[in-house]
Amino acid sequence: MENLKDLFRQIMPAVDFCSLRVVDERSEELVVRQNILQPLTTVRNRGAMLTVIHGGGYGYAATSDLSRSGLLAALERAGHWAKLSAGRSVVDYSKIAQSSIRDSYA
Repeated sequence: MENLKDLFRQIMPAVDFCSLRVVDERSEELVVRQNILQPLTTVRNRGAMLTVIHGGGYGYAATSDLSRSGLLAALERAGHWAKLSAGRSVVDYSKIAQSSIRDSYA
C-alpha cells in the first residue's frame, strides 16, 4: 500500500483536486445447491478509483491495473472527463471545498 501512495504522489497531475481510492477485498463463498455442497470459492477484488476535479469539471476512472502505466491511463481518462464536463455540469465543482482527510479501513 505504501508503494501505491508513493507512486500516486509521483504521478499526480497539476489539477485543482485529485484523489486515489484503493480497494483490496477478499471474500469466500460457500454455496449449497440442491443439498450438495459446491466447491468453496475465494474471490479477490483489487483496484483503484481515481477522481480529478479541475476547472469546475469532475471526472473519474477505475482500473484494476495498479502499475504506473495503469494508474497513469486512469488519471488521463479522469482528467479528460473533468475537462469535458467543465462548464457543462449543473454543479461547479471548483466551488466545493475538497477534503484532505486521509484514512484507511481494515
